[in-house]
Amino acid sequence: MSCQPSRLLQRCAVVCSAAGLLLLAVPSSATSLGELPKQVTRTLERFDLQPGGLSVRVESVDTGEVILDFQSDIRRNPASTMKLVTTYAALSTLNPGYVWHTDVILDGELVDGVLQGDLQIRGGGDPYLVQETLWQMLSELRRRGLQKIDGDLVFDKSLFAVPDNDPAAFDSEPLRAYNVGPDALLTNFKVIQFWFEPAENGRDVKISQSPRLPNLTIDNALTVKPGRCRG
Repeated sequence: MSCQPSRLLQRCAVVCSAAGLLLLAVPSSATSLGELPKQVTRTLERFDLQPGGLSVRVESVDTGEVILDFQSDIRRNPASTMKLVTTYAALSTLNPGYVWHTDVILDGELVDGVLQGDLQIRGGGDPYLVQETLWQMLSELRRRGLQKIDGDLVFDKSLFAVPDNDPAAFDSEPLRAYNVGPDALLTNFKVIQFWFEPAENGRDVKISQSPRLPNLTIDNALTVKPGRCRG
């Protein structure tokens, strides 16, 4: 099967193309501060985009000289560029060398491999606490002699005092991974991966998942059919 790129993806790709063209073409192609380089205008025309929807400001890092200023005073939706603001705030507050910690606390005495008490896992906001890391944590606990817990497994997510999050508020897609809210003990990005493969008989579809959840049942009615993907 083959999938054709959608018009939307093509329109999104023009942003990167235009940015690259600006870097390469501004000094030689822009005849005035408020005129777009010809390569950029041709790219916009190719994707049927109007120049009125574009704002650009280019300054020299060394001198501060304004090289190009095209509709930069028009208010725009910042979209994903807002990530720069949160990234700058994080770097300024935590410093670039900050390391996220997930603490494992033995709340009790370890006797002959048995923890007589609770095992607490206290989240520190690590955004990349994935399956591989959890296996390493388990291996380290076993190396230190823990074989059995005679108590409870306690997950502490109290570090982040965040309000209730509606994952559907942004675009009515609550199951999308990018709509996951902040969590001090975010595990595996709070997502499940699915694999779809043709079965041996060539008609049915095998579905596998990771991680496997005991409370999730897949009602599989998929079949293989010839033709292109619909996106």
